[in-house]
Amino acid sequence: MAALPYMQLYVAEYLADTCHLNAAQHGAYLLLLINYWQRGKALPDMNDRLATVARMSNEEWIANRPIIEEFFNVENGLWTHGRVERDLLRVKSISNAGKIGGIASAKARREKTLNDRSEFVERKGNQQSINRTDTEQTKTNTLASTAIAVSADKGKLLGTLPLNDGTNWEIYSADVNELQPLYPAVDVRQELRSMKGWLIGNPTNRKTKRGIKRFITSWLDKEQDKTKPNGGNKSNGGNKSNGKTDRAIETATKLFNEFENNAGTHGIELLSGGGAN
Repeated sequence: MAALPYMQLYVAEYLADTCHLNAAQHGAYLLLLINYWQRGKALPDMNDRLATVARMSNEEWIANRPIIEEFFNVENGLWTHGRVERDLLRVKSISNAGKIGGIASAKARREKTLNDRSEFVERKGNQQSINRTDTEQTKTNTLASTAIAVSADKGKLLGTLPLNDGTNWEIYSADVNELQPLYPAVDVRQELRSMKGWLIGNPTNRKTKRGIKRFITSWLDKEQDKTKPNGGNKSNGGNKSNGKTDRAIETATKLFNEFENNAGTHGIELLSGGGAN
């Protein structure tokens, strides 16, 4: 199989997963991924072959294999890598869609050539029918080349959240429709806008692609809790009274008792404005 034109490298995730590797292990791991991508299929579980690809001696490879092996699934004599397999499948699907579009385009060109040759002997009224046929064929080609995008439709793009690697996490209407029933007391769309403002103002606290979903749900949990009566939260079930209100009631009660003791039996009259006899 010919080498594919490019290979995705998810820098933030790669650095997070490989922080324990030394320089030689980094090099070996990347060389194995590149060879995997060029071949378009899993690597054979052969130590001498893998050592050659990793630019290591057999002794160096045997010593470092247990660490590098953690990033692969070694089974049935093959080293497979989940992320590379997913990217290969996606690129191959796009390539196949392009081939389908190319075949349809070539067919359209052949049909147009035949139409051009015969138009001199056809009546002028047939030209409109030919134009309609060309338009329908163009629409068919467009649908064939965009089949993958349509199948992955998530609804309308509502906005984005900035990530720590400089990219953006996209928010679709399907995401909001999924979250809103879970947080009925919260305006999910407005909170997503508030999250974006906070992330713009706090760039050092931006999240990774792995952590952004946890950030969203944690934020919505806190906003949902704020709507419970009397300042309640999850731990006390919303039954905790307001501290300032409790202290005010306690102070008022104490003053009333002191006044009643000092006023004696005429306390009620003094409170009502009757005065003492």
